[in-house]
Amino acid sequence: MRERFVRHAVLGILLICQLSVCFGKEAPDPADPNRYLNAVREFADNVLLYGRDTYGPKQTPLFVDGLNVNTHEPVKWIAPNGDRWILSNLASQQSLFRTPDGLTMTTGSTSENRG
Repeated sequence: MRERFVRHAVLGILLICQLSVCFGKEAPDPADPNRYLNAVREFADNVLLYGRDTYGPKQTPLFVDGLNVNTHEPVKWIAPNGDRWILSNLASQQSLFRTPDGLTMTTGSTSENRG
């Protein structure tokens, strides 16, 4: 049961990441050589802006496991009994942590100093 839940959580996160690029506010210019880099930057900026775990009684330095692409609200997981959770599972976010690190290595800048 847990393995199935983890598999669905990972697939949900990947889907959210893909949809956030597909349903962006404006379509990237196909001739722009930085269009993919810009999409990754926008994703990372949105994670930093909207994805921090500020939703429970105890705020943590973690990120939520998913964001609604349209509202930027955290994804709520609903149990069969109706309980709702906003998950923040460090184990499922390893690829997420590599994203800002890779951006910094690629561009030499961070979100804070891009201004």
